[in-house]
Amino acid sequence: MQKNLYHVGTVPDKRSQLYVFDLRMMIGAADDGVFPVAFYARRARAPLSPDLDPSVPSWDMLGTNLSIKTGEHSWDTETDRLLLMDSQDFNWLGIGLDDLIEAYVQTTLAIRAIDRMADALLTRKGRFRSRFFRTINPDARLAQEILT
Repeated sequence: MQKNLYHVGTVPDKRSQLYVFDLRMMIGAADDGVFPVAFYARRARAPLSPDLDPSVPSWDMLGTNLSIKTGEHSWDTETDRLLLMDSQDFNWLGIGLDDLIEAYVQTTLAIRAIDRMADALLTRKGRFRSRFFRTINPDARLAQEILT
């Protein structure tokens, strides 16, 4: 029995090409809870290839960052790879309501975890617990940057 394995990505286009994408969700918070604000996705520059070519950077197939360096100190954005949650782009992502609900729950739980960690890093008087920080993140350089 042969199993077909598929890489997660967009729905295949007219040329049967799949693109890696990441889904982003922005949520807001109010006294009565959290709520979704926006959804968007960013796709990779090049489609996934069944055969890897060492001369082609893997970042083109796997990287979804829209920023591109245009000079020594200048950057631009490839907005053509931004996928909005309109009917055309949303259908191309191949995700459903369950995926959006899961993204919302994961985002909400991540924010809650960050808030709890931030609370744990401060004393009741609002002072930073530097010793505790160093035990959970033993990065001396980062600790120095925070404490100065």
